[in-house]
Amino acid sequence: MRNATAIGGQRAHDLRIGPQPSYVDADRSSLNRVLVEPLTGTKLRAICEERRSQRTMQLAMKSSASVGVAGIITFGIEAQRIFDRLTPEQQDAAYLETAQAIAARLNSTLTGLVVHADESAPHAHFQLPAYDLTGHPISETAKRATLRDIQTITAEVMGRHAAGIERGHSKLDRLKAGASPAEVVNRSVAQLHSDLPAEIAAKEAELADIRSKLQTNLTRLSKAKSEALAEGQKAEKARKRAETYEARAQKAQAELDRIENDLVRLRELQAGLEAENEKLDNALAQKK
Repeated sequence: MRNATAIGGQRAHDLRIGPQPSYVDADRSSLNRVLVEPLTGTKLRAICEERRSQRTMQLAMKSSASVGVAGIITFGIEAQRIFDRLTPEQQDAAYLETAQAIAARLNSTLTGLVVHADESAPHAHFQLPAYDLTGHPISETAKRATLRDIQTITAEVMGRHAAGIERGHSKLDRLKAGASPAEVVNRSVAQLHSDLPAEIAAKEAELADIRSKLQTNLTRLSKAKSEALAEGQKAEKARKRAETYEARAQKAQAELDRIENDLVRLRELQAGLEAENEKLDNALAQKK
């Protein structure tokens, strides 16, 4: 769930507006596809307010209220290999049907869908209003069972477009089905291969959000410092605001550093696993 400011940062990331993180390969950005141009935070807020008006609400939406859902469609390593065999047009059809199915499950509408082919793994970012068609916040209606449904829906829709893609099973489900603890541990290593691209993409989206917050607070800090140079009571208030924005900027920078470190760790882990996979494939090829 994102407020209008965060939606602006995510939209800039999705559409490659302005400076982009170092993990974006600008030489491949031309391969990105905008299937549904994401709405601005202002337009999403208007949609949310209209949907809320169907219900009797005592309070108006806060200025910092969530106005959009920013989601991502990504794949595990094996599923990615299957999906890569599709043409861009076939991939786009799969992404679009999946995003529309997710929106329908959440009783909402799709307001943005952008395919990225210039990062570590191809994926698509989708956008929905933060309120469903009955005026209820999706943050309240999307419970754990709903999120499991979305995973199943995604696998089913993608499976229709790319045979072989299917939803994984939880450790508990595998144990209940008769798998031994050792088999589950071994499966967990394989699952790590599958989960890493999604985890990396989620971290990248989180990074874009934090970058937006950092830039917002730096801009406000600069303005407050300028106003603090004046005289009188207004200047004193500006100095206090400057202290607040500086503290927020420092916090955002620390969070930014943490996420970037997490991304480095995840990419190194992914590279190591892919190298081990390649060694295993070569060893098996030599035995044939």
